[in-house]
Formats: sequence, C-alpha cells, structure tokens
Amino acid sequence: MKNTETQRTVPDDRLVQALFELRDALVNASLLLQDIEFQIDLARRMEAARDSNALIERVRSF
Repeated sequence: MKNTETQRTVPDDRLVQALFELRDALVNASLLLQDIEFQIDLARRMEAARDSNALIERVRSF
C-alpha cells in the first residue's frame, strides 16, 4: 500500500507545481493587461483633453 501512495505523490507534486506555474502566468498576464489598459486610457484622456481644449479655444474665438 505504501508503494501506491508513493506513486500518487509524484504526479500530485507535478500537478501542484503546474498549478502554481499556471497561477503565476495568469497573474503576470493580468498585470500586463492592466498596464496596457492604463496606456490606452492615458492616450484617450490626452486626446480628449486636446479635443476639449481645441473646442474651448474655438468657442472663445467667437
């Protein structure tokens, strides 16, 4: 019976290690996506600020 327990431990250890690696990869992917989202949001906010400033200047010129 002890031999069976030993045989199960090896695949279980590999599974646990693989799950940890998967978790780490998913966390890294999530962080990268948040960075990308921030960069896109920053670009959109800058564009909106330029557009609104141009509109304000246009209204002031009337």
